[in-house]
Amino acid sequence: MNDFDMFAVAWCRTGWTLLLVFTAAVLMVAALRKPMRKAFGAERAFLLWLLPALAMPASLLPHAAATTASLPPIVLKISRLPSVSYTAAAGAHDWRIWGAALWLAGVVIALSLAAYAQRRYRGKLRGAVAYATEAARWPVMRANDSRTGPALIGAWRPQIVVPFDFDAASTAMSAH
Repeated sequence: MNDFDMFAVAWCRTGWTLLLVFTAAVLMVAALRKPMRKAFGAERAFLLWLLPALAMPASLLPHAAATTASLPPIVLKISRLPSVSYTAAAGAHDWRIWGAALWLAGVVIALSLAAYAQRRYRGKLRGAVAYATEAARWPVMRANDSRTGPALIGAWRPQIVVPFDFDAASTAMSAH
């Protein structure tokens, strides 16, 4: 095995570890977000999104090697599966290739759905007009309908979007 092959194997092993850790952390955030919001509020629940960013570098830190006695039986069974050479016959496929293809298809679908939702939301904001406020940190826009907003949008030029009936809704909320 030459130096490039050893580098590629090490990079793939690290990449799979990072991918697995990131996926597990995002799933954990998705499961804990609503209970955390109810218990501690939206701001604290938002901090859960730091978990994937912190879990990835933490997974690369040196750690004690696990003994085979402490591993679940399924891990031992998977690790003992014979690997298929990628230069083997055209019909032979490794299960990891199918796993990677399935994961990649999920990524493409998720990104496509996010882009579609973003395009629809931006379409709803086309006719938004400036909303007069006295001391706002960011510009405030009033949307054309009552279902759009309130939201903080924009990473580089942040804006607050409020629904069309924001004044009536806020007056009704303060009356109760």
